[in-house]
Amino acid sequence: MQTIPPQGQVTLVFTDIQGSTSLWEHIPQTMRISLDVHDKILRDAIQQHGGYEVKTEGDAFMVAFACPQKALQWCIDVQLLLQKQSWPETLLRRPEASIDRDETFSGLRVRMGIHCGKPECRPDPTSGRMDYFGPMVNRAARVSGAGHGGQILLSKEVVELIDTPPEGTSYNPLGAYEFKGLKSPVELYQATHVDL
Repeated sequence: MQTIPPQGQVTLVFTDIQGSTSLWEHIPQTMRISLDVHDKILRDAIQQHGGYEVKTEGDAFMVAFACPQKALQWCIDVQLLLQKQSWPETLLRRPEASIDRDETFSGLRVRMGIHCGKPECRPDPTSGRMDYFGPMVNRAARVSGAGHGGQILLSKEVVELIDTPPEGTSYNPLGAYEFKGLKSPVELYQATHVDL
């Protein structure tokens, strides 16, 4: 069943894989296989959580949700699935995907950023799929771009709209950040989860 694209108040999630350019350069065949796994994990979870896949660009996803709580739960569930995934040994030997310094995570490292607001909504003339534009979208992209692989960053607007964070989740305030092209700072939080 096709999810109806949200309009009005929308929560956007941007994701991308940290170090993917280097991984494609050094292990293209393994990266092709790994990206297929990554895409399936994200798409299955989008369907399960009632999200709307706006578009992809390379290894980056743009996903829309009508509810910020569902967006955050989607991010947590996807990070847990990525963390538990059995990745190819060729991938795990690369520094971009080898076990991290805390010895807690290896594999594709996906950064995620969540922001909400009222974007301009209009269908893409070629695909007919809903697309989103405007300052709110720019802020959402900056929130994601500020993160590292494995991180889930949220804007203050998202934190204020979620009454109760998902079980095992807490917020770590990171402060206000000025981003190129934005006229006002964005207050960021990191979502942490007991199993991540």
